[in-house]
Amino acid sequence: MENNVHYSYLPKCYNSLNSYLKNKYGEKVLKICLDGNFSCPNRDGTVGHGGCIFCNERGAGEYLTPSLSIAEQFNESVCKAEKSRRGRKFIAYFQNYTGTYDSIESLRRKYYEATQDSRVIILAVATRPDCINQDIIELLKEIKHNRGIDVWIELGLQTIHDRTAELINRCYKTEIFYEAISQLRMNEIDVIVHLMMGLPGETENDMLQTVKKMAAIDIQGIKFHCVNIMKNTALEELFLSGEYTPLDLEKYIDILSESIMWLPHHIVVHRLISDCNPKYLVAPLWASDKYLMLTEITRKFVKDNIHQGMYLDS
Repeated sequence: MENNVHYSYLPKCYNSLNSYLKNKYGEKVLKICLDGNFSCPNRDGTVGHGGCIFCNERGAGEYLTPSLSIAEQFNESVCKAEKSRRGRKFIAYFQNYTGTYDSIESLRRKYYEATQDSRVIILAVATRPDCINQDIIELLKEIKHNRGIDVWIELGLQTIHDRTAELINRCYKTEIFYEAISQLRMNEIDVIVHLMMGLPGETENDMLQTVKKMAAIDIQGIKFHCVNIMKNTALEELFLSGEYTPLDLEKYIDILSESIMWLPHHIVVHRLISDCNPKYLVAPLWASDKYLMLTEITRKFVKDNIHQGMYLDS
């Protein structure tokens, strides 16, 4: 294996998001992350308190600025993109907390504000499956029709195992996830699922069971995450007490490799690793070095000739 192999080889090994977008839209598409100032039913007491044990007080949006309006956030990011010539088409992505947890009137205002620029070709909303209902689906269909864009819903599943879900304080049963998938797909809304590798108490077999189940249902995309232990979370307390040990990089890559080989070719792999702000990261420290992670993943994929769906092709 050559030491200078670059992770640009990776899209050839799997159906990457960048490749998918370029093939469908003819050019690079840039994701604009937005904070809609949403809350979460797992924080405000509706279904639970404190959120999932790996989630800190800023959720997934440590870099976002909720004090700005949605239009201001969008324009600020687009200005940076235009200066660097990184892209001319955009995904408006509500990333932080639960992006469908609001009144329909408020959601309509936020979604329309995020998609008012004609260069937005996709609205993507990260949410929980217990925050999907028919009124929300009708709104998503309305946006899709009126704006003439694609709409994606990202669901934070993490694991199919309810025993793990209880341990991580997810506060919904996996059957709710399947019901949400059914509702969304009946209405032709694309679904991207978030999976997390290395959750407390899970074996490699547990993680691969989750992946195999996702391979067998009607989803369009998947995001892989390693478990990052962030400051001021319940997971940090477990780590500091010695009750939880995160995966090392080699083990994470081994599990990721197996997962990729079980995925059908049509499922788009939106990410292989987690992004996190090193300022808040407690462990594993390797998770702060994105270049290292992608380099080592590339090394493994090329060395072992790993390709998406190869187990299904044999």
